[in-house]
Amino acid sequence: FFQSEEYFTGLPKSDSYPEIPPTQNDDKIKLSDPFLLKEWIDEHEKELSNGSSISIFPDEYQTRVYIIPKGEHLIDCAHGDIWLWQYKGHAKANITTDTKEESTLDLEKMDSVYLHVHWTKFESKSNTNESNQY
Repeated sequence: FFQSEEYFTGLPKSDSYPEIPPTQNDDKIKLSDPFLLKEWIDEHEKELSNGSSISIFPDEYQTRVYIIPKGEHLIDCAHGDIWLWQYKGHAKANITTDTKEESTLDLEKMDSVYLHVHWTKFESKSNTNESNQY
């Protein structure tokens, strides 16, 4: 990179980025006010205790953000890339790619993992004694 024209000029070349980016900026949507994630989780503790995922923001945004509680979950990655953040506790994650390759990850508190769209299945099993783990 340090030998590139982009580095020396500070400007990208016309072929260094897609003409039509995969995600378009939406400058018309009204964003929510900032909030503390811990407080949001505490307020939704009862809903999360039944094992169901909850969307944090309305589905009109370009990206989706969910809280996934303790338990076994299957996430379909076929419709887009996914970033997971193990907020607390720990979990074991089994990943299956679209070519049927499998791998296992052990996620600890504050770990994160990026799941590419070609990783078609992500199974998460919490293995913690904490009563509320996300």
